[in-house]
Amino acid sequence: MRNRYPYNTHPATSPPPTDYLALTKLYVQTARELGHPSLINTIIDRVTDTSNLDISQTQDCARTVMVPLAAFLGSSNSGSGLPSRFGHLQQEGLKLYLDWLSTHSDELTEDRAVSLLDAALACGNADVFMKSVWPRLEGINLTGTGLRLLAQHLASRRDKLVFSQGAAGPSVQSIIDTLAKRATLGSCVSVASVSDIMATLHWCTKIMCAPNLCNGVIERLLSPSVIKGNYIARVLVPLLPELKNWGIQNKQNVDYAVQKIVGLWVKRVLGGALPAKTLAKSNQVAALAGKWTCECVPCSSARTFLVESDQKRVILRDIGVPAREHVEAFLSTHADGLATCDKLNKSPQSLQIIKSDALNRIASWRANQEKGVALLKSLSTDENELRTILGPEYARVKAALAGQAAAPPATTPRMGANSSMPSASGSTKAGPPSKKRKYMT
Repeated sequence: MRNRYPYNTHPATSPPPTDYLALTKLYVQTARELGHPSLINTIIDRVTDTSNLDISQTQDCARTVMVPLAAFLGSSNSGSGLPSRFGHLQQEGLKLYLDWLSTHSDELTEDRAVSLLDAALACGNADVFMKSVWPRLEGINLTGTGLRLLAQHLASRRDKLVFSQGAAGPSVQSIIDTLAKRATLGSCVSVASVSDIMATLHWCTKIMCAPNLCNGVIERLLSPSVIKGNYIARVLVPLLPELKNWGIQNKQNVDYAVQKIVGLWVKRVLGGALPAKTLAKSNQVAALAGKWTCECVPCSSARTFLVESDQKRVILRDIGVPAREHVEAFLSTHADGLATCDKLNKSPQSLQIIKSDALNRIASWRANQEKGVALLKSLSTDENELRTILGPEYARVKAALAGQAAAPPATTPRMGANSSMPSASGSTKAGPPSKKRKYMT
């Protein structure tokens, strides 16, 4: 059959989109190689001529061509000086870029953050960034990721920046601290796991933030709004060894936080002193091994269940009537009030032993007590050092682990920047912060 459409035998395909940035860089490089750097000004004028574009296209041009081109020219001038029209490209591109960012604040990726800073800090000159870019950035509601990217990459350029003589305004470090504060003290950063918390603290020290910023992160994870459910046992207690080591490595005093976490654990997880009746039952359990001396299998199983197991009930299966009555006699003599027992009528008979509520509380408390001892050992095996770390909480914690009442905890200063109390690591303790923290300016 004859082809009715001889000139359209294959479906039409669109040409690949033009990479305008790559093409513009090629023109710039060609002008340099031909010894006509002045042509770069013509290229800049063509790139910045957006008269035929709508607002969206203009902002897209700034984001994908103008700002990256400014970054490219600023980093590749090879000592020959920037084109005379570079300032126009830089100012126009950054203005339009920030217009776009103000409505797309959640789209600031690492590549875009790097491009923005390279264009604004061309040749290490910080004047444009400080006068034109930072005042705009400060008012944009960036995500936590965007804030961290800007703070991190600004910090990496900090030592290479130059300022005009007599330049006024905030310092670069104060801007880094402001970005980092917004990125770490709000809902932007998670404190839901040990890894999240430590990653944030390591990040803060990496970019050399003001010390009270790290204190603010620690205060946030200790705030009542965060400490809910099993957060103390699930997050704060496992955090203690890593937090202490981080404090030592970075000469940051975390003794207050350690004391607060241990105190919270004692109050909400271990609980207060055992009531006198419960303590008497505890002593009764401890004495079972010396009084209940029968070593037959049913008696050994029942005694082990009462003394060591954290289960609430056990069934001694198919032990028969004589063994059942034998165990019941020992229970009545030595474990009165500790448990009840029920015979299960079948052949041969079985015996179910159920712990009393008081004994269950003791078992739960003993399990937490063991965790508490392990918690203190994770901080230090040296008792003198432990006394220094725990400070006013030491006596209360020790009394609580012994099942005894203790005086209420002493009031300890909050973390901040004004105290000089020595810590176990040899650093100085941060004192109480004011409601408004002052950052470096």
